[in-house]
Amino acid sequence: MQFNLKAIKAALDAGEITMADVDARVSEVLRLKFRHITYYGEDTPSGYELKDFQKMMRTVGDEGMVLLKNEGALLPLSHKNKVALIGPFAADKNETVGNQGSSTVFPSYVVTLKAALEQQGIATTFAEGCGTLTYNGAQFVSAFPCRMEYFNDQELTGKPVHGRDLGALNIPEFLDEGAQPIEIEGVSGKALRCAGRVTTRVTDTPDSKAWTLAGWVRWPEQFPSAKGVFFEFSNKTQSITVRGASFEAKGSRPAKIETNWKDRNNHWIPVVVVATGDSVKLYREGKLLAEAPKTGSFSPMYIRVGADKNNRNGMAMDVDELQLWNRALSEKEIGDLATGRKVAGPVETHSFEDAQVSGGGIPGVKDRLRMSARATGKIQLDKPGKVAFRIESNGGVRVKIDGKLVYDLWDEQAGEGLRQYLWHVFDDTKAHEVVVEFSSKNHRDTGFLRVDYALPPTQDIFAEARKAAAAADVAVVCVGVSQPELQGESHDRGTYDLPSWQDELVKAVRAVNPKTVVVLFTAGGSDLRHWIKEVPAVVEAFHPGSEGGNIVSDVLFGDVNPSGRLTITWPLDEKDLAYTGPDSNYHDTINEFGYRYFDAQKKPVRFPFGYGLSYTSFAYAGLKVAKSDNPKYPATATVTVKNTGKLAGKEVVQVYVSEEKSVVEQPVRELGGFAKVDLKPGESKTVEIPLHWTAFKYFDLKQNQWVLEPGKYTVSVARNSRDIQLESSIKF
Repeated sequence: MQFNLKAIKAALDAGEITMADVDARVSEVLRLKFRHITYYGEDTPSGYELKDFQKMMRTVGDEGMVLLKNEGALLPLSHKNKVALIGPFAADKNETVGNQGSSTVFPSYVVTLKAALEQQGIATTFAEGCGTLTYNGAQFVSAFPCRMEYFNDQELTGKPVHGRDLGALNIPEFLDEGAQPIEIEGVSGKALRCAGRVTTRVTDTPDSKAWTLAGWVRWPEQFPSAKGVFFEFSNKTQSITVRGASFEAKGSRPAKIETNWKDRNNHWIPVVVVATGDSVKLYREGKLLAEAPKTGSFSPMYIRVGADKNNRNGMAMDVDELQLWNRALSEKEIGDLATGRKVAGPVETHSFEDAQVSGGGIPGVKDRLRMSARATGKIQLDKPGKVAFRIESNGGVRVKIDGKLVYDLWDEQAGEGLRQYLWHVFDDTKAHEVVVEFSSKNHRDTGFLRVDYALPPTQDIFAEARKAAAAADVAVVCVGVSQPELQGESHDRGTYDLPSWQDELVKAVRAVNPKTVVVLFTAGGSDLRHWIKEVPAVVEAFHPGSEGGNIVSDVLFGDVNPSGRLTITWPLDEKDLAYTGPDSNYHDTINEFGYRYFDAQKKPVRFPFGYGLSYTSFAYAGLKVAKSDNPKYPATATVTVKNTGKLAGKEVVQVYVSEEKSVVEQPVRELGGFAKVDLKPGESKTVEIPLHWTAFKYFDLKQNQWVLEPGKYTVSVARNSRDIQLESSIKF
């Protein structure tokens, strides 16, 4: 039954449910509310943050910041320092929060580091340097002459059943629920006709503050009742739909404008959608037709033509010459488009000249839900440099350059598809073979694949950043991994490198200012070998949330002494990882992952598990280990910790356990317990840490139970898994 108020009252009147049933369901809701830390006895109005909740977020964030490097005690900074704040993560709210996935709830406010420093009155000069995915002003090229071969299974086995030459890898997605899409003559060359219940995934909106999407649309006169969807955009916080008879923009406050603009005279109509910081506007034939408030996030949104994303609208429509700009076009430029004149600077153009209309069928392919394809072509640059490849697909994708696998998401899949990026450095101007492999791993949709690329920059993209850094007392560079784009629900990162031109940005800033601090916004580490030896100070901020800017500022300027510790082992190189890509056949053994793996393999690491520095220093003494009557904690470790520095701070005391001899495979050492202790300068405290039973027992498959093996166990007190301070032993 439907559990709305009307249905519940009807069910009560009919005796189908009782008030006891209602009370039971309400109790479940209230139980969750009372358990939640943010519930204070009444529902909080939307958009309103309680001061104590804000304080809690800031405290948790402060405690989690990890100081990775601090040569020459560069940190903490003075509030009197003139700061050059540089990097794409310094002023971007989306990246500070790191929202992603179906559970995403974008907060009512976000404090960036730039906003926090300005609020405190710290002299700050800001320069973005580069974007999180490409350098600023990057133009993507779609031309990629290649040979596409198709296979009748998902693993590229056997001989191809069909092959053809393509000018670009631009293979849109089509869902077959009625008539098939076909290619027709358009405004310029070929166009696309969708009929029935068919949708085409075109691309994503740019990751910018404003954008414009323009195209030509025609409703064929033979379909008088069609409800065509010209454009649909959607993400977690914003959706925009342009239909034949309505225009709708939904954010935190829905807005819908009914228009009457569907034509039956079978001619092409120029349509433009312009999104800015506060509004979304719809233009037809150069004139403003409708406007709605822009209330949602500006994170990239899927763009579709055809039916809506749920395929609910039967429709018929022709589309041609879609163009996308990462800026809002002017009224004059919109008028130029309406008269067929060109407007400079589109970041994408979709003419459908090279679009493979998979809905019409691929010769020889029996089932497009069980197929694979391989595209082979060459790329040759005019000058050496880094190229950013943009890969969009809802199936498995692999990329090989000159025979070397450089991108592997073969076993990844997503219903609506993913946009991922690959950055590759070409050291010469020779022709390089590029192979893109696709597998229709998604069993709901026909697959789609699109690949384009941004060539190396021709201008000095770091000039503004270098100028700001050279004039400042200290440079703070905020770099990281874009969570909405590169990692999250249903997809993992395709590379361990820092994305975009961020490594080059760090090196450019460090070259003009030796007092450079790098703040990392990552969620699993990144390859730092390109600059870690030259940069004196590094802080890992993760994705710190609403109070992120204040939290990072607290640590940088010493208002909080960092006490966070790494919950991962940070390798020297991606090659040192046990697994570097999706693999369904890995061996789940005791020493296969994490610090256990690195210890068992005796691999050097960048930063060990449990690592983290402080602005003060600590000393350990008097380790004692004793048995306990508590079955959950069969032993306890007691140690005295002293703050030997000049600042108050918190130390995380970690206790590891290892067995000298065992009949089964055991880790070199295993975390048995830990505690954080707060100490003033010169102060000492004795800390007692219960050691969990899992550090002593192993699971016996024959007995089908956990077993405590008799013998001698070494108990080590450490600052991290590689920095042992004291050792003792205990026998069971």
